[in-house]
Amino acid sequence: MQSAISSMESATTNYGKDLEAMSEEQLLTSAGGAARIPVDFTYEVALINRRIAARLSGNEPPAMPDGDEWIVAPVEFRNKEAISAYMSSACQELLDAGKSLSEEDSSKMVGPKAASALPSRWSNSPRCTRCITTPN
Repeated sequence: MQSAISSMESATTNYGKDLEAMSEEQLLTSAGGAARIPVDFTYEVALINRRIAARLSGNEPPAMPDGDEWIVAPVEFRNKEAISAYMSSACQELLDAGKSLSEEDSSKMVGPKAASALPSRWSNSPRCTRCITTPN
């Protein structure tokens, strides 16, 4: 259990350092000119963190946006300060939820129980790892 928490702490710390190291221009620029930008990826990671935190806490996860296969950040998150704060709070929610689990409940974090929570519409999709969600 502690190993999983340590891994989450390391991942969230490193992601935060990467965001901090990037300029606002880099966060808002598509490398190829037609793809999603770093704030879009960060917004999606934050959504997934919040959904996993909710599931670990036994709560209903926030909805994922419907429609386009690729999630893009809303306009209010298209600046360094806002996306960094949103990501930081989502990481803290995830860490708090993980730390609150008892040893008995730690199986929620990994393994078949976590994987079985994916809805069938994603199970055969390359995006099936999108996040843990309420089973169909």
